[in-house]
Amino acid sequence: MKVNWSQQLASGDVKVVIQAAAQKHTELLGVPNALDLAKNDEARQLIKTGIIDPAVITQPYSLPPGTPKDRVKLLQDAFVATMKDPDFLSEAKKSNLAINPIYARELENIVRDFFTLSPTLVGKLRELLVPKDS
Repeated sequence: MKVNWSQQLASGDVKVVIQAAAQKHTELLGVPNALDLAKNDEARQLIKTGIIDPAVITQPYSLPPGTPKDRVKLLQDAFVATMKDPDFLSEAKKSNLAINPIYARELENIVRDFFTLSPTLVGKLRELLVPKDS
C-alpha cells in the first residue's frame, strides 16, 4: 500500500479506516481491525475466512503431488533463508517492498481450516460472497 499510495497517504487524501488482517500493522495501530469490531465469534470467523485468509494466500508457492518430502523440506528451508537474507531484505527496502511471508505451517493451517468449515458457515459465506444470479 505504501508503494502505490505513498503520496496520497502522506498528503492525507487517502486515509486507512479499517484493517482486515490477522494482526494490526505496526504503522496503523490507531486504525481499527475488522476482527476487533466483530460482534461475535461467528462474525470473526466470517471475516477471517472470507477476507483475511484468502488475502494471506494470494501468492503461494506450491509443488505437485508426490514431490519427495526431502525436496519439499529443502525448498521450504531455502524460502525461509531467503526471507531472512540481509541482501534480499536490503533490496526489498530500497524498493519500498514490505516482506511479510507466511510459511508452510501457517499456509497448511489456513487451507485445512477452509476444509473444516461448518456447513452453516459455508452457507453464510456463500450468501455474502456469491452473486444471487450465480
